[in-house]
Amino acid sequence: VRILRQNRAMARLRLRVLGFAYADCAAGAEAGAPLTWTGLVGLADPLRPGVEQVVARFHQAGIRTVMLTGDQAATAHGIGAALRLNGGGPLRVVDAGEL
Repeated sequence: VRILRQNRAMARLRLRVLGFAYADCAAGAEAGAPLTWTGLVGLADPLRPGVEQVVARFHQAGIRTVMLTGDQAATAHGIGAALRLNGGGPLRVVDAGEL
């Protein structure tokens, strides 16, 4: 539960979150050795300079913007909010389970 909370908190910061673990495997050991959890790493993928202005121009031209991503829902929401994809209004995030 603690790891999931940390993951969600990092994703809300628009980070791509990776979990790391290792197994102590001697040469020739069977696959499937128990893993030891080491932690989470958050990778920042900053928005390109000027992209917010491009999205704003799309909206001014009447173009509806939609983002498709493989990121977690919280990460996608944070990016969409930063880009003002819905003109600053509420965002709707659809995950794979809803498709």
